[in-house]
Amino acid sequence: MATYREIVSRIENSLNSLTKDMFIPRRFILSVFKSKAEFYMAQKLFDKTLFRETSLFKWINCVELIEEDVIKCGKLEFKRCKSLMKSKKKLPKTLWSKYGSSIILVTTIDGEKEYKLISQVDYMNLLKRPNNDKFKGKWAIIYPDNYIYLPDSEVRMVNILMYTLDEKADDSSDCKDCSDCESYWDKEVSISDKVREVVIQETLKEIAMRIQIPKDENPNLDSNQKSATVN
Repeated sequence: MATYREIVSRIENSLNSLTKDMFIPRRFILSVFKSKAEFYMAQKLFDKTLFRETSLFKWINCVELIEEDVIKCGKLEFKRCKSLMKSKKKLPKTLWSKYGSSIILVTTIDGEKEYKLISQVDYMNLLKRPNNDKFKGKWAIIYPDNYIYLPDSEVRMVNILMYTLDEKADDSSDCKDCSDCESYWDKEVSISDKVREVVIQETLKEIAMRIQIPKDENPNLDSNQKSATVN
């Protein structure tokens, strides 16, 4: 897989072949690329083909949870919980489809226990069942605001296996390692080679259209003289 730096540099070089007189910020290029990539990968999530590419999923280890007040949190589905744990930080940006999020596994940090991912609606329906007590402490709920909740649990830390294009995904982890030493530009982009090539071409098209790049007849590093000829 290529890194964000390699992909953005390739797009920069292609854009420079069109115009040498216009500066295009790298973060803008990255933003457009990620937007396109998320669109294509969300389609793969929707048709479930994403789950065949397990090598693209990433473990976010040591996600710290804090105790949340079941009354003050304002979420009706948790008002009957004896305890409620919430991720201290937002999770990396996830993809969503009608089947849920791009998170496929939540475990304790020793891997001994798995939490079943469930939607808010399904969780509320489960609470109506007469034997719901035996399922307490087994669920994990991901909210669209990218926080994870564990009702009826007192676990302080979990590991999460997910698909994300968030280049700052490791910031959600509280593991003490050297991930902070690595620039996010050097992080690998979790998309297949085939999709990557499509996304790069779509990114080039959109950026060229947005900034309306004309043919540069006079590459003299003056963006005001693109169509001027040199005598």
